[in-house]
Amino acid sequence: MRLLIVIPFIILQIFHLNVEKKSKMDLICNKWSLSQIDGKVITLYSTDVDYKEIYVFNRNNTFSYFDFKGAYNQGKGIWEYNKDSTRLGFCFSKLNNEILNCKKIEHKWYILELTENKLRVGIQGKDNFKQFVYIPYLGKVIK
Repeated sequence: MRLLIVIPFIILQIFHLNVEKKSKMDLICNKWSLSQIDGKVITLYSTDVDYKEIYVFNRNNTFSYFDFKGAYNQGKGIWEYNKDSTRLGFCFSKLNNEILNCKKIEHKWYILELTENKLRVGIQGKDNFKQFVYIPYLGKVIK
């Protein structure tokens, strides 16, 4: 009798764990807005930082890019994870209505943290390693 009570409980627990765990694909496919660079908080309307950008990652491995760096820019292309899903790579096929020759995807974004509410990446520059934090963008993207 006790076994009949315990088995459904165990099945519900297993089902609950499987439902809550999201894949990296589920987590990354979102509209992400840049919110911090090396710990410095920025907003879409900051005047002291000229990085105001939004990435929209789609499940078919395409992305859209929008920025407000003094002028409005937009682009699109393809994205992918590297083999062990620790880095993101991009290749722009179009930027500001200019068609680009997308030959090779370079995986330059190191994924440091990925949750439903935060994408924290590191990018190695010429002189240093910078960290960027993106949060879900809730506004409409102008196309």
